[in-house]
Order: sequence, then C-alpha cells, then structure tokens
Amino acid sequence: MARRLHCYVAGNQDHTVTDREWEQIRKLQHWYSSEFIWTAGKPALKMFAVFPNIDHPLADENLLMQYISDRWKKLSHTGLTENEILRKMRDEKLILLKEGGYHDGCLISGSVRVANNEWNAYLFTEFILKASLLAPSAEFELHDEGEFIRWRPVYFKNGAVLLRARSQQQYNRIRHIVEQKSLFALIDSHEYDDHPDYRTLVTGFRRMEKEERRDVLKNWNWHGYNSILPKDCVDIPMFDLNHKLKEIQLSLI
Repeated sequence: MARRLHCYVAGNQDHTVTDREWEQIRKLQHWYSSEFIWTAGKPALKMFAVFPNIDHPLADENLLMQYISDRWKKLSHTGLTENEILRKMRDEKLILLKEGGYHDGCLISGSVRVANNEWNAYLFTEFILKASLLAPSAEFELHDEGEFIRWRPVYFKNGAVLLRARSQQQYNRIRHIVEQKSLFALIDSHEYDDHPDYRTLVTGFRRMEKEERRDVLKNWNWHGYNSILPKDCVDIPMFDLNHKLKEIQLSLI
C-alpha cells in the first residue's frame, strides 16, 4: 500500500458542517483535484458514501446506473446542494447513503494516496487547513503516514492547529517542533514537476536476478514512508505551510 494522509471530522454535537459549508469544501476539493497533478490518487474527502440501491424496481444494474446518472444531472440544475440532491435520491430509493464517508463515527472522512510525492502531501494538508476556515465549527483531524507532518495527529480548527500531548515528554517534544517552526516540512514543488505516477507493480520483477530484486526491494522510499530531512531553502523558493497558520495551540491532556 502506498502511504496516505487520512482526515476525519468526528461525528458529535461539538462539530457541525452545514450543507452550504460542505458545498464550499466540495468545490475547493474539486479545484485542488483539477488544478494540480496528483501522481498516486486524487483527494477523496466525503460527507456521504454513496451506493446504488440494488433493491430498486429497476433491477437491471446498467439501467439503474443510467437512471441515477440522468436523475443526478436533472437535479443538479435545480440549485440544490450536493447533499440535498443525495438525500432526495435516497428518499426516491435510488441510492443508499452512509453518513460520514467510509469511516464509522464521522461527520466527514476521507484520504488521499500520495506515496512519496511530498508536494501532494503539502497540497492536501493546505486544502484541509482551508476547509477548516470554511466550516469553522468543525475540527479536522489529520494523520500523515509519512513525515511531511512532523507530529500526528494534528487538528485544524478555523485556520488554527491544535496539538495534544498525552505526557510531559510528548509536550516537550511538540513544543520543540513548534518553536523551530518545523511542524510541516518545507517543500520545493519543482522537485515533483516530472514525478512518476505511483505503480503497485515492478515491471519484470519475476525475471530479475536475486541481486536486482534486492536493489529494488530495499528502496522503499517510493512508498513515501521514509523520513524527510529539513530542506535548505537558500536561493530556493520553498512552500512553507507553517507560516499559513493562524496559530498553534498546544495542550497536555
């Protein structure tokens, strides 16, 4: 599996995201998905997981999918938000909805596969930061399986980052990261201009000699789990998410 970044908004009374707020987040996500090149997968933050209702009288799957598609196009011209359309189609028994996306107990959930494309990791994190401004009552929990983000999880709320330590030792480590302004790695986007697409297969692996296989298998950095060393930004324009935060709040729980 390639490395991912995972995002959750817990489903409780403290977090609210209105249909109009989600519509803005959805459009922002679409902009990020279409404006930039994603070499391992597109951002997939969802408020509902959607499934066709196979018990619908239109038993033929192809007919049902075509009807769902036509119905969606018709409703999308009525001025309804995406969530309003989905609920209406659910009430019409066309689809089934799972609230919170694919992760249980959430209001919103999703992920993006980035492998070792740290520019994609930066972009998804920046998107979540902006999403927290669009839905200021929600708290976005973000996990990076790699090390673009130097601590996990981080929580975004209304443009600020919340960091929570479970011990004094953790608190001291996080405080050092914050003081060094190194919560997020510095990224040179040009390093990824010709970044190859992620592949799950190694071409010709079975025909390789033992030494060749060893050379391939020991280089797991293409999966994106390896550490990112701090960047030397002298004479190189770097993207630094640390400076885009309203504030960082550190607490001991």
